[in-house]
Amino acid sequence: MSTIEMTWVRCHACGARWQTFGFVSRTTAGARELDTRPPGAARDSVGDEVSQCETCGYAGRFIYDGPDDARAIVESVAYQRLLRAELPGLYRAFLLCSLVEERGAAFGDAGWSALRSAWVADDVGDRALSERGRRGARSRCFGGRRTRGWSSRSAAAASSSSSPTCTGGSASTRA
Repeated sequence: MSTIEMTWVRCHACGARWQTFGFVSRTTAGARELDTRPPGAARDSVGDEVSQCETCGYAGRFIYDGPDDARAIVESVAYQRLLRAELPGLYRAFLLCSLVEERGAAFGDAGWSALRSAWVADDVGDRALSERGRRGARSRCFGGRRTRGWSSRSAAAASSSSSPTCTGGSASTRA
């Protein structure tokens, strides 16, 4: 069972204030799937793990927090291009969140947000967007370094070497 609470939040980028809801607790019984999707109710509510400001478009797991230069990130060309892109709303919100996290040097969190965008695309059957999200997750988890040629076959080799791993937040850490 999940417990949801209504609360007032202030956008970290522009200061706009609005009422929203957040999880106080959430049931996560069961095992994750092979693509690391959470089980049960946590899977069904993955869309609630990102918020987007209706005023400026800032997106984040916790809209009231983020990098110190959040406003500059939102005003950047890359952010504005993605904000205006013809993409499904939740998919775009996760990619925007990923971009904010990447610019804030939270590469693990950025990778997880990009992966969540892939899950959203999977759920609507859009394989091309799903692949794009997974590529974004892979590059962000590795701190923006080139990962050309990386595949599931080389995952075992990467995890046994000194290569960095994706160690961002998890789906069950939402306050």
